[in-house]
Amino acid sequence: MVTSPGTPQGARTAVLRTLSRLRLVVTALVIGIGLAACGSGEPAPKWQLSDKTGPAGDAAWQKLVADAKAEGRVVIYGAHAEDTLNQLGAAFEKQYGIKVQVFRAADSDLQPKLDAEIKTGNHVADVVGMSDENYLKRMSARGAFADPRGPALSAPGFDRKANTLARGVNRSVATTMSYAWNTERHPKGLRGFNDLLDPSLSGGKIGVLAPFTPAVMDFYTYLQKQNGADYLDKLAKQKPRKYQAGAAMAEALASGEIAAATQVAQVALYKAKDAGAPVDGGLANPAWGAGLYEAVLEGAAHPNAAQLLMNYIFTPAGQEIVANRTAAVLPNIPKTATTADKTTTGGVMNASPEQFKAFVDKFNGQFR
Repeated sequence: MVTSPGTPQGARTAVLRTLSRLRLVVTALVIGIGLAACGSGEPAPKWQLSDKTGPAGDAAWQKLVADAKAEGRVVIYGAHAEDTLNQLGAAFEKQYGIKVQVFRAADSDLQPKLDAEIKTGNHVADVVGMSDENYLKRMSARGAFADPRGPALSAPGFDRKANTLARGVNRSVATTMSYAWNTERHPKGLRGFNDLLDPSLSGGKIGVLAPFTPAVMDFYTYLQKQNGADYLDKLAKQKPRKYQAGAAMAEALASGEIAAATQVAQVALYKAKDAGAPVDGGLANPAWGAGLYEAVLEGAAHPNAAQLLMNYIFTPAGQEIVANRTAAVLPNIPKTATTADKTTTGGVMNASPEQFKAFVDKFNGQFR
């Protein structure tokens, strides 16, 4: 059984076309880096690759698996969507009989919790999944993470070098975002970001997200690198509507207040689309994708179960769950948006506060 201490389950989303129920669709269509943080309450999906748990490993690995089962429990702290973590835990328990305790929170909440546990030696977390590269690099340099031992991380198909951020830290997915449109207001759709410059979309028909985090700034920097240094200037001339929060822009897109949007998280887009919202989207190549990384804590209370869970995440069975509608680190995983090697960023995810402020000031001057 999977438990989620301190994290409430989200309610089931049932969508009708009437505006009074439309807001429930919109909550699934969160535009931004925070991806559907609450559980959906939907029945657990049937996974196609549940028996694809990677290489059996050598005798030492088989002993570790036996020792992990004897430990009987593992705790994961993660910034993945809550339903993703719960589905991962349920599948892992079904496979190995090991209970998984989930604590889902944003990076900014996980970091002080981890810091306190490491400082006091009172280790609760066994495995952590988060996206803050600077933090993970610092913690790795301090010896906070154990080397992953699982055979899945050395198996063909997984590029360990490309997906290693620092000692003990490996990328498990890349969270993708791209352009989207309201299928009723803009039925011909968009073929790429340059289609947002179509004169027919001028005059408040496009939604842009204010750069309230460095990740959003990184996305706009990516747009400039992929479409020309003057792309934001051209986009600003379309006189788009600027939204201060992803949920507000999501509601505007689903309700038809705007016809198109510059950035939508793929996982959230498909949840809303599957629920009946009149939205669709495309994915650029390369797509923008923010890495999410996994690590086993040094000194974990359940060290063998932690290593086994870490390994499971990088098997086809684990990837089908954690990379659903995002970018997987393995090829040929069903229902993924793309693979992580086909994603990139703007290269400024870890910008200094001064760089971020300068970008925000310029952006606000362009998009009035």
